[in-house]
Amino acid sequence: MEIGTTIVGIIIIAVCIASLVLMSRSNKSKQNNLKKSLVNIALHNHCELTHSEACGNVAIGMDAAKKKLFFVRKKGEENVSRMLDLNGLAKTYVVNLSRTAGEKGELKATDKLELILTFREKNKPDDKLEFYNVENDSLRLMGELQMIEKWNSIFNRFVNGDSIEKM
Repeated sequence: MEIGTTIVGIIIIAVCIASLVLMSRSNKSKQNNLKKSLVNIALHNHCELTHSEACGNVAIGMDAAKKKLFFVRKKGEENVSRMLDLNGLAKTYVVNLSRTAGEKGELKATDKLELILTFREKNKPDDKLEFYNVENDSLRLMGELQMIEKWNSIFNRFVNGDSIEKM
């Protein structure tokens, strides 16, 4: 009886480990595909990525020398891409739309994360880069919050006169 229980336990553990490994590989493959799309867009625009990162359904990168931003977001089965010129950038900020739950409001759920880019030209509208949306993405964040805060910091240092190439 003990051998049977041990074998069942080993099988259950093996199945759990195998599923975790498969999920990890799938996530890495998705991020690699997003980065490849990002590189292709940069090359198509005669740019070279000096900084890039992928997380969840988003990849972001920039050409520091040409001051160009590249952004790819997977929505459903297609990739939506953007290229922005960072010349004239005035400031950036993060919009974190979230809601609280629980009896005392102790639980916080993020519904949407956006990076807003504001430019010096008054007639140029703000640009929004959506990093996370609960309607299109998984129900849990997978590093998008840290990623958006990192890039917000990079862009604001750039606006304050720091060289992008140092970042």
